[in-house]
Amino acid sequence: EFNEGLSTRRAAYIMFPQAVPRKAVIDPSICLYLTRKTCRVCEKFCPAQAINWNDTEKVISINVDAVIVATGYKFVDPRHPALSAYGWGKYQNVYTNIEFERLLDARGPTGGELLRRSDKKHPKRIVFIQCVGSRDYRVNRYCSAYCCMASIKQAVLAKEHEPGVDVVILYMDIRAFGKGFQEFYERAIEEFGIRFIRGRPSKIVEDPDTRNLIIYYENTLKGTIEKIETDMVVLALGIVPNPPDFMRRLGLVEPDGRIKIKDPSDPITTPIDGLFIAGMLAGPKDIPDSVAQGSAVAIRVMQHILGKKIEVVAL
Repeated sequence: EFNEGLSTRRAAYIMFPQAVPRKAVIDPSICLYLTRKTCRVCEKFCPAQAINWNDTEKVISINVDAVIVATGYKFVDPRHPALSAYGWGKYQNVYTNIEFERLLDARGPTGGELLRRSDKKHPKRIVFIQCVGSRDYRVNRYCSAYCCMASIKQAVLAKEHEPGVDVVILYMDIRAFGKGFQEFYERAIEEFGIRFIRGRPSKIVEDPDTRNLIIYYENTLKGTIEKIETDMVVLALGIVPNPPDFMRRLGLVEPDGRIKIKDPSDPITTPIDGLFIAGMLAGPKDIPDSVAQGSAVAIRVMQHILGKKIEVVAL
């Protein structure tokens, strides 16, 4: 999962390097003991003797005076019917931005080497397509906020990995609104030679001989229909909040996936007293904004419970 299906893993594994707690888990769908009642080799190699085959899920109830929900986000599904023209899942060399992120990582499936999925060759050109599932009435109407800078960062990293690669970003609008963002955008153009084309792609087709991809798009500055051939395509997927089921049952989730708030000037407070939200769940944002909002909601919770006495049940 961590490598987005670009590599394989064992049945017993650590979910990702920064997992908290950093403990191994067992995938019951492929574990030989849980599926066929054979093996159990992992028991011999577990230094803590922590494997309990009889363990079950437990429901624990505790009394609290406030709840902070910060369950993050999920990506728009690239298989959405409105996004089928981009060819993800159909053409091997079309990647989502999170798949591309794993390719760039030294601990990723290719050891940080940029290689095409189809033939394991280094790409000569990479095209990023922005706003895939964002600002689109067929999927999500709102901006996902993170995508512009994430793609520019990935484009710069691609140039650092492969200095000779031609990197193009097809964008609707560039929204470099944070501290240092505009300067980084300009640096990507001036120092790294990344090309930006204001265009709206209509479809992608694959050359069956080379597995290269041909993108047809409208150049929205010129008002012309153009095409560009590339070795790889990276889709900057939009994001939607990922609320737990209980928030849906409480009627706190809008039809577009966003969370209902008590007041537009107070985006961390829900209509239910004592229930707060933070981070991507409160709306698309980057890591620094998520950290700042986490601090804000912690202060709000302290204000909420100040002077109150609550009974805490030991776990």
